[in-house]
Amino acid sequence: MRAGLFTLCLSIGLLFFSGGEVAAAGTPAPRNQLIAVVFMGSFEFQHPDYYKIMTDKLEKRFPVPAYKLVIGESPSNMFTRFCDKNGIFPEKDAKDSDFIKFAYENTFSQVLFIIVHPLKVRADDITVILEKPHTRLEGRAVLIDSRLRKKISDLPRIEVTADYGDRDFEKAQVLERLMDAIREKI
Repeated sequence: MRAGLFTLCLSIGLLFFSGGEVAAAGTPAPRNQLIAVVFMGSFEFQHPDYYKIMTDKLEKRFPVPAYKLVIGESPSNMFTRFCDKNGIFPEKDAKDSDFIKFAYENTFSQVLFIIVHPLKVRADDITVILEKPHTRLEGRAVLIDSRLRKKISDLPRIEVTADYGDRDFEKAQVLERLMDAIREKI
């Protein structure tokens, strides 16, 4: 009798605290996957406005209910500390095995590493008034699954360009195009 009452109370408590949803016995609870984006390379793009562009573009690939994106300084700083502990220079010495080790040692489901080379701006005309700048951005993207400890996707070279005339607008456009290319290919 006591065991039955205890089971009933426990079931009601679980129902109350779970918000009305009770999973079948042995079924793992559904979880949102936590995706970290480690942005390395050009410091020009390490600004909240550019992180917003990255978030907006990547949310199309990783929709919000099923995934939670962590983009900004936090994942990048975590990777920098990881590299410092292991004697690695993040942009030059980091290998795929380092990316996998970092992803496994942290609590992220997947980690997207974006390595961007410095912006290249070339002007067609000599005078400043008639100048039409041509902006080019090159990068690499690696997606790591931490649970499987393997590389899911590797885009070794992505190159995008923009021709608008306004440097700040071009930077944003080039970053948007880079993120579109990454989103489509990973």
